[in-house]
Amino acid sequence: MLCDIGPDGYWWDGHLIPFAYAVDGGNLFIDTRTGKTGEFFNEEGLTLEGDVVWPSYLALLKATARSLETGRPIRGWRPKVVKGELGWESARG
Repeated sequence: MLCDIGPDGYWWDGHLIPFAYAVDGGNLFIDTRTGKTGEFFNEEGLTLEGDVVWPSYLALLKATARSLETGRPIRGWRPKVVKGELGWESARG
């Protein structure tokens, strides 16, 4: 859906590939120009800072797999698989 909106690139940049919804209401994406991940909010635009930014999608997947194996949180979040679906919960309390 996100890739179809706005042929002029106003609402969604064609260089971005969405891959998940973020727990705070945004959409996680990969920037095909840099390979980095980030977050997009309708009201605020692109976020390329904070715990959602990874140098690559592969780096994010490796960190997630490592966390699932060890139980250690990633940047304050803990991945959890429930009924075959990956979810995240806060590790801060």
